[in-house]
Amino acid sequence: MFLKNQDVIEFTRSQIEGLRSRRIQDSNYSTFFQLYAPPKEQALAYLDNDGDRPDRYARVTVYRGAADTRDVMIYKVGPLRNGRVLPQEATVTPLLADGEIPWAQRTPLKAERPLLLYAREALFLWPLVRSITGGICLGGLADRTNITTFLNCSVTETKFNLYFVNSLTSIDATSDLRIFKVQPVLIPVAGGSKTLQPLPISYKYVEDPDLNETEWATFGFQYCGQGTVDFAEDLLFAFQEGFLQNCTMDPDFAWASLNSERPFRKLSNVPGPTAYDQVGRRYTVLSSGVTRRDTVGDGGGHKVSWMDWGFHVSSDPIYGMVLRNIKFKDVRIAYEISLQEYSSAYSSAGTRSEMFFFDSASEPGSSFAKLRLGVDCPANAMLLAVADYDSGFGGSVIEDSICIFEESTGEPLWHFEDRGIERTVLRVRSITSIGSNEYIPTFTFMPDGTFDMKIDVGGYMYGSYAFALESRNVDSPTFGQRISATTNGLLHDQLIAIKADLDVIGRNNTLVTGTVAYGTYTQATGSPKPSSVTYDAVRYMDTTRVSTESAVNVRDVDLISVQSTETNAWGAARSYDVEFHKTVSKQKYPMGHPIGRARPWANSNLAVTLHDDKEAFCSYNSGFQVARPIASFDLASFQNGESVAEKDLVLWLMVGKEHYPKSEDIPVVSNFGTGFSLKPRNMFDRAAYSDLREPDDVGTVCNDTIVTQCMRTTE
Repeated sequence: MFLKNQDVIEFTRSQIEGLRSRRIQDSNYSTFFQLYAPPKEQALAYLDNDGDRPDRYARVTVYRGAADTRDVMIYKVGPLRNGRVLPQEATVTPLLADGEIPWAQRTPLKAERPLLLYAREALFLWPLVRSITGGICLGGLADRTNITTFLNCSVTETKFNLYFVNSLTSIDATSDLRIFKVQPVLIPVAGGSKTLQPLPISYKYVEDPDLNETEWATFGFQYCGQGTVDFAEDLLFAFQEGFLQNCTMDPDFAWASLNSERPFRKLSNVPGPTAYDQVGRRYTVLSSGVTRRDTVGDGGGHKVSWMDWGFHVSSDPIYGMVLRNIKFKDVRIAYEISLQEYSSAYSSAGTRSEMFFFDSASEPGSSFAKLRLGVDCPANAMLLAVADYDSGFGGSVIEDSICIFEESTGEPLWHFEDRGIERTVLRVRSITSIGSNEYIPTFTFMPDGTFDMKIDVGGYMYGSYAFALESRNVDSPTFGQRISATTNGLLHDQLIAIKADLDVIGRNNTLVTGTVAYGTYTQATGSPKPSSVTYDAVRYMDTTRVSTESAVNVRDVDLISVQSTETNAWGAARSYDVEFHKTVSKQKYPMGHPIGRARPWANSNLAVTLHDDKEAFCSYNSGFQVARPIASFDLASFQNGESVAEKDLVLWLMVGKEHYPKSEDIPVVSNFGTGFSLKPRNMFDRAAYSDLREPDDVGTVCNDTIVTQCMRTTE
């Protein structure tokens, strides 16, 4: 254990899970592990010029609770050289300044959930729960705990658990104190949503790392929007003495069940269409180990080739799927395209405070769902594994976490009169399950040189308690909509950050924006109107070359293009356009708001910066990065006015949706998506699909011979 020998840590993450909160708060322990990406200069020298293989390092996050001033540190640890550990050369290098990530902004582990505090207050709140629900059997806490029963229940009663949802209300980075609002949610012992049946009971507590959790202060107790007293005993007394108005809930989970309703829809038992490869797969996948040349970037993963496309796909344990070294027709388009953050912020004026989430804190790259052929991916897809780490220092593998497949879209790639070509695409997909949310990123490669990235969002949304009397139900319709007798679905955003390190025919690129304008000939060209132009009013593209690090919103422009320094045969700059799917243009929170300040990447659809190896991520994996920015992850600090004309550019993209719930979002949201595309502009002298054969040119040999013969006859 190199880090233990160097006195960097006392415990690993797996060991800390067995300790209680105060011991955790006073210890140094490792939490997150990633592969440290090699410097881009070294990686490209290795990939393109047969340079030396870069040494590999780990990126290790350590919570330093035993430090004089508690904080979080990220270390660069290594190296590995050609897959071999070199103990005599091993180093541990801090990547942050001391205190850059305060203790209060760390992501708490599951072991830090204050279960004893929850249990203590639940004993007093239980009579209120019975009053609200009409007297249910509470089976225990929906957490890993030995506290299992507060009340004896009959065999026939349906048991319910209480799950306590925390939402941060205040943070003090200088004193390490955090204040949380707690609201219990009912879930059946047999399983169910942890978000849709919140009880109209809440309180707050102060997390103090210098005290045991049983000593943490609780206050602000409320019942059905009434009370606001400092002790649970006082709230119970006020209720028993009749000082508080009662409210009710029917703990019926049938409306939120994932079980299909009966009778089934007619013909739904008949299988739908399925996909298959007529003579074999047209793509190849080389799954790499740590000694292969194609492993630069992640130290593992899969090298894929299809219809003149080539790329490497792998996963970062924290952020999820990563594409690297993306080429079309042997020309690099992008060095890296990676997910950076999934974030949502909820509105409420009722029983929920404004909740917000940064789901990188839950490690999307370690939370892959096991994909099912015929459901999550077509039946003919290939399933791939990704590398992960366990909670100690060991490595692990997540099987069936990525699928890759070619499919027909059922439409022509091009068509004119009686001619055309079927549109087929290659897709790469994963599914990440984080708490109540699911994210489904799909990368799509098209034979005309277009790349598309779509992220579907689904799962359970969060609800607030809906009072029966509409005048008391303040969340609907302004902050959400009633989706059951006692639940409001809450308005929220779903925003996604993406890093696109584009290298369009090299590293000397320029971002160009354009707006379709209307004006005079002189306004359009800067020259006097010639006599051949009879009407002095024209539509034209007004373009701007972006000269310094800045931001662009999709609503403000009609063209976003990354230009290379090369031209095609007609003198036009060889470029790739960035086109966004339907998306919000920016977050609603201003920079002065704590959530707005925590999401500078969400203030525009695109921000361009000069490439810097140190600026690897635009969001730190913590749900508590509010108000105080973390410099090494702060996109606003990346933009310091550097020139970006004909330079190595990184685009930081934001896509997302505002979700105003409706009853059809129950039981779970049917996936809605957003994303962006990269499309060639003047990259070629004519359409890149021109070398694809039309059906009549292919002949019939590919329909009745084995794939190897088919490949030879179509060359």
